[in-house]
Amino acid sequence: MRRRRSDLHLIRKRRDEAPVHWSVPPPPHIRYPTVPEQAMQFLTRYLFAVLGLIFFNFAPASAPVWLTMWHFNLIVAVYLAINTANLIHAQYQPRSEMRYRTALWIDVVIVTICVANDPNEIPPSLVAYIVVVLGNGMRYGIRFFGEALCATLIGAGAGLAARYWHQHHTISEGTLFLSLFGAIIIIYSYILMGRIERSRRRTEQRMRTDALTGLLNRHGLSEAVENWAADRRAMTRKPVVVLADLDNFKLVNDTRGHAEGDRVLQEVASMLGRCLRGGDLIARYGGDEFVAVLADVEPREAQFIVNRVQTEVENWFRDNQLACGISIGCGTASSDHWDLDQVLQSADRLLYESKLKRGSLRTHLADRI
Repeated sequence: MRRRRSDLHLIRKRRDEAPVHWSVPPPPHIRYPTVPEQAMQFLTRYLFAVLGLIFFNFAPASAPVWLTMWHFNLIVAVYLAINTANLIHAQYQPRSEMRYRTALWIDVVIVTICVANDPNEIPPSLVAYIVVVLGNGMRYGIRFFGEALCATLIGAGAGLAARYWHQHHTISEGTLFLSLFGAIIIIYSYILMGRIERSRRRTEQRMRTDALTGLLNRHGLSEAVENWAADRRAMTRKPVVVLADLDNFKLVNDTRGHAEGDRVLQEVASMLGRCLRGGDLIARYGGDEFVAVLADVEPREAQFIVNRVQTEVENWFRDNQLACGISIGCGTASSDHWDLDQVLQSADRLLYESKLKRGSLRTHLADRI
């Protein structure tokens, strides 16, 4: 059957929009903590704010250096209100890099205000910078750790400069020692965190990748779909899930050996990578089963992609004199909050129907589950 020119133009246009293919999604540049983790962080912020109020209102013998006590308490109250708003926002939108970053810089600003106004000769409020770096950096990953480290060094420098410029005397030996000691702690923590992060990424990569084909495995696909769907909320079309199963693959292992069977699986994985688009997810779901998730795709375009996969794979089988084929079933999500397992069940039913058909193109596309 000849493909209409409009279909070919559509596919070429879509491939140009995402020209680089990846089967294993690149690791996120930050870690996304759970809601309970973020709630614990906000509770820690509340605790330190209350300790700051107690320290400045009752502990010191003199008033803050720059501000009146009323203004200082007002600033802390505003800080608590902002944290409350962020905590509420986190319940509805757990993943928000803007909120993470804004909260970090607000933490640095409030600690800098405390350092600049600390009436003690050796300001104990400097220790709070260590908590800011560790609390933000270790929770969101190594890159965020680096940003927290830079923000803290800038804040500490500004707070100490404002403090001693107002008091017209040089920095004390105790304050210098405390500052250098804190800087060494957080820099050393950054180095250790970098090693831990690299080790964690290697472990996670092995856990979510199929060793033979380099594609995602079942666990990796579930994780990637969750992250992938969260980053594509603005999609205008529902994703299509493709389930492919090799026909008579067992004969390859039985007649030509498992080494040849492994080569077949690797070639099929390579063909899937060439036929699908740059933003699509591909996984070896088990044995001789493959799953692909097509992003933001029209049914007509999905059908064309699937047909191309089937044609290329079966041509390769024929050229290599293998009595194998490929059966494909497709399912389309029926809602914005779709479940991968449900869509796969729909695709599996259609795949079974395709295996019953012989002598015709064994591909079916479901619009709904």
